[in-house]
Amino acid sequence: MPLLRVDADSFADAHRELSGGVSLLLDAADAKPLPNHPAQSADLRLIAAGLTADIDALTTNQQIQRINRTGSTLIPGLINAHTHLDLTHIGALPFDKSAGFLSFVKQVLSQRLADPHDIAASVARGAQLSLQGGVVAVADIAGVAAGQPTLAPADALAASPLHGHSYIEFFGIGTSELANCAALATLMGEAATHHYERVRIGISPHATYTVSLNAYEHALRIARHHGARICTHLGENPEEREFIANGQGPFRDLLVKLGMWNDAAAATVGHRATPIAHMKPIFDRALHAQVPILAAHVNDCDDAGLTILKKHRISIVYSPRSSDYFHNHTYFGPHRYRDMLARGINVCLGTDSVINLPASNSTPQGRISTWDEMRFLYTRDATEPRTLLAMATTNGAQGIGANPFAFAFTPGDALAGLVAVEGSTLASALARDTSPSLLAINTQSVMHNA
Repeated sequence: MPLLRVDADSFADAHRELSGGVSLLLDAADAKPLPNHPAQSADLRLIAAGLTADIDALTTNQQIQRINRTGSTLIPGLINAHTHLDLTHIGALPFDKSAGFLSFVKQVLSQRLADPHDIAASVARGAQLSLQGGVVAVADIAGVAAGQPTLAPADALAASPLHGHSYIEFFGIGTSELANCAALATLMGEAATHHYERVRIGISPHATYTVSLNAYEHALRIARHHGARICTHLGENPEEREFIANGQGPFRDLLVKLGMWNDAAAATVGHRATPIAHMKPIFDRALHAQVPILAAHVNDCDDAGLTILKKHRISIVYSPRSSDYFHNHTYFGPHRYRDMLARGINVCLGTDSVINLPASNSTPQGRISTWDEMRFLYTRDATEPRTLLAMATTNGAQGIGANPFAFAFTPGDALAGLVAVEGSTLASALARDTSPSLLAINTQSVMHNA
């Protein structure tokens, strides 16, 4: 049995933290160097985790590969529960609050790729930056190409060492609804013929202002047929609130300009509902059909919204730096992730795209990492360290359909990945401006089949 032992000052997962000199002992079958990264890939399984003296007693007279990370804390591999890896080529862009969110969208659309080879290169670069940030699993939005859903981002993600979900993005509202829903059904049928070892395929109806309720229902039926999950953007910006509540604003104007606005599109908006209340009929059907929904952002959430999210078991992905970048707190107040957690709503962490991250994150030495989201919340809100770690590991696993035991130090179970962060405790590591170091990633899938 090929054994790997890692020694450090402490280790921490969502359930416990142990310090004072610790060691992890792992079975690392079929270990080999990870391409373009100092970590190794292997069929990882945790044998034991404890104080160094206790692990010493287990490993007498055994040949073991040993890694010394004195001065560091060991944590499980991280999950990024909301990202757009196909936009990595764009890099960081400024956001002009006075011009509004639609101006930002137009800027992104003007640089979105259409060629599958170019998309693959952007996703591959994003995957590399994720690994450099200690991320081993993602929920990636496989963006449209020339306005149509595509498997190119999913193919590229599956070619990387990462685990996770690739959510096929589609738009369907007004005059585009029928054709785009048909295209989605065709593409999901094609996806069913692909074998993705560590990646699962889901559906991403883009948002309430680009997908009608009828199109959401269509996506639900397709998801149920294929045993797929759904991810959607929800409660993201004030323009969305205006569109759903009043049927007015920049998003309506854009649909009119594109020739997509019609009576069917107008019929389900303008009823003074919040985006979450607007989605309640879809949540009802999803709960009945047992189709899990992951809602990204949810910056706009009142008390009634909390009740709906809890009742319908919606997992939330909060991307703190993205929310700050778009100044969403100035419209909606502080994000209610702590209220959500207190009510038992599953809240994960995501990064959104590199566009809303500091420019240094998209350099060759940069990273796309939920570790930085953890650090942001630790600094701003003094959120409890293990709560943050849960949001980036076990909560994320629940949200994206992965095995949560693979994102904790559970003896006898597979381990998705192993990361070291400088600092003798988790709290001291979060207080430092240092980069996480991926030590190992599992070659065997840690994703559930449905």
